[in-house]
Amino acid sequence: MLKRLKNILILLITLLLSGGVYIWFYPLNKGTLKITATMNSYFVIEEDLQTFCEFDPCETVLKSGSHYLRIQKDGYITEGVNISVKRGRTQELAVTLKKIPTLEPSITVPQEKDENRELPEILQKKSLIAPTWDLPGKQLIFWDAEGEKLRLWDESGIKTVTALKNMEEGLKWYWSYDSSQLVGTLKTEIYFIDIKKASRKKIITSFLPLNMTWSPTGSYLLTNDIKGGLYKIDVADKTVEAIDQILDLKQAVWDDDDTLIYFTYDEEKGEFLIQSLTLSTLETKSIMRKTNFKIEKVLADQDGIVYVYNPAEERWYQLTY
Repeated sequence: MLKRLKNILILLITLLLSGGVYIWFYPLNKGTLKITATMNSYFVIEEDLQTFCEFDPCETVLKSGSHYLRIQKDGYITEGVNISVKRGRTQELAVTLKKIPTLEPSITVPQEKDENRELPEILQKKSLIAPTWDLPGKQLIFWDAEGEKLRLWDESGIKTVTALKNMEEGLKWYWSYDSSQLVGTLKTEIYFIDIKKASRKKIITSFLPLNMTWSPTGSYLLTNDIKGGLYKIDVADKTVEAIDQILDLKQAVWDDDDTLIYFTYDEEKGEFLIQSLTLSTLETKSIMRKTNFKIEKVLADQDGIVYVYNPAEERWYQLTY
């Protein structure tokens, strides 16, 4: 009898412990996510599960751990976010949804960089390599074979920036937005020039850098290889990092310091696609699909307004949110 009671007691204890473990790891293994989207009536979607948020802020209960959620509302670009939820705690998430833009005929014509702008009279008879104007068009950088110097022209005259040897045709310069720095490319070499400090630094890459572009803050650049591979160049550290993405930078402009807007053509569907790429997460979003509408190039002005050119109509269109 005692043995039987002992077995029953052991069984009860085992069941209680199992139940406690189950409750701890399943029903209680959850946390709360509080979402603020500054709008009402949106969906929070995770795979096949979705929560309708009638009012904002919105709270939903999730299992503890990592989740990838999509915040979705009709008429707005879906936002994808990675979040981590801890057991018994409330995690706050703030998101901002952008309206799906429209393409409207532009009254103004965006100013394209004039690659063939006339040289200052004092330089017109000289043999220069890679003469390149800064964005405001007030300074001209060029390599002078006489003395092998990198020189700069402005309204005060010609000055030497730094000595730079063994340059040749094929050299290209890219000015920073504030005209304080230059990055040059020649074959697989990248040159970093600080105009104010008259300093230089060279690194050698394993690829041929193409289509280089400065980020809006000037902290880094992006460049392509010959196959359209994407690379990030850190200006401070003078390092190059490969990004797992294929994107032609000639067909892209900056939306902000972490986001590119670009277009591609879907031959199978006969559609032009306008998309965005968030560099920190490598998330691609579809902004717009256009049929019976050609896109030849994309530009952004100093205010961040994005324009696309339709060659069939010989007209610029503005991306309007």
